[in-house]
Parts: sequence; C-alpha cells; structure tokens
Amino acid sequence: GPVDLSNLQSEFEKNSLDKVILRPQGADEQCGVQDPRITVDRRTGTYLMAYTAYGDGTANPTACSNATACGPTWPHCSRCCKSTKTKVVMSKTPEVASSWVRVNRTGDVGFDAKSTATLVRDTPPHFQWTGTGSVRSWQSNDLLHWTAAEDAIVGRPGSFDPGYCEAGAPPVRLADGNYFTTYDTIIGSQRHGWAAGWVVLNGSNPREVLQRGGEPLVE
Repeated sequence: GPVDLSNLQSEFEKNSLDKVILRPQGADEQCGVQDPRITVDRRTGTYLMAYTAYGDGTANPTACSNATACGPTWPHCSRCCKSTKTKVVMSKTPEVASSWVRVNRTGDVGFDAKSTATLVRDTPPHFQWTGTGSVRSWQSNDLLHWTAAEDAIVGRPGSFDPGYCEAGAPPVRLADGNYFTTYDTIIGSQRHGWAAGWVVLNGSNPREVLQRGGEPLVE
C-alpha cells in the first residue's frame, strides 16, 4: 500500500560505520566508492549493487594514500583519481559486508560508464542504463557481458532538462507491466540545481520510452 510519510523516519535505523557494506579496494577504488544502486535477481535471490569507483588502476595505491604525495583535496589527488567507472558486486545476504563479491564484467566500449541502473528480468535479455550527460541502454544475456548500446534519455531543449541527463534508479515494474524509472538532470537556464526526471518504459521492450514527465519529480 501507500507509504505513510509521517512515519517514514521510524521505518529506518540510524546509520553507523558498523553498517558499511562496501569499502574501497584496489587502485581503481583508492579515491572512494559511492552512488550505490541495488536490484535483485528474483530467480536466484541474488542482490546486485552497481556503484561508482574512483581511482586509477595504473597508480600506486601506497603512494596515493601518502598525504605528502597526494594531498587532502581533489586537485592535489587528481593524478591518483583519474578514473570513474561503474563496478558491480553481488550477494545473497546483503546486510553482511563480507558476502559481497566483486564481479568481472565485460562489454562494448562505455558499458561501465559512471552511474548504472540495472533491470534483471525473469528471462533474458537483461538491461542496464548508464552514463552522465546522456543516458544509454545496454543489454545482456548473462548480466556479465553488455553490448548493443542505444541512446535512451537525452536532454530536451526548452524543457526543464535541456542538456545533462544521468542514469537514475533501477526500474520498477508497474501494475500494467511497464517499468518506471528516474534520471538525474540539471535544471535549465531559468532555474539552477539538480532535479529528478522520470520515464515509463515499455514492459515488453524496456529500451522504448512510452512516457516522460514534463516537470521534475523532485528538485
């Protein structure tokens, strides 16, 4: 049923460091991990978490963790934080940090672009939406190899989202069988700041946008 917003805060526990389930690991994550987006493969009960990794796989993690070599700010650390990309971990017990396993994914150029929302279907193909600036859709038969990129959500001149668009939350299935998902955008010239737009995707062909909001969902 509908969420009772007046009691929403009581539904969540206060966060704390002992509840962290993913920490940076390796040179390509040495500048941090962020932007988690979780979905579940209901066929197996496996949770998939796509996240953004900051770092540089060619840099020396020890050197870049040294305050003298790197410094405390992003400009100082730019030589150690040259890369941003999506990585994925999987778990059947998501509350347990040690259960998350990093997955080796492959695909066409750009498949691991920053910001990724994944749709796992009962039968392949599965889909993901990636990217900042514009959003592209990809497909996969095994959730490991991603191909056939297509433009999915791009800016609309004259609307609230004239330029920048970024992949948002994993799609959720609606009662009519179609999918609802969001995307991030930057409000146009008359208003400034971040906002969330929304689209409805075809349940039979999730690459097809059936409807797109004319106003921000949240700003």
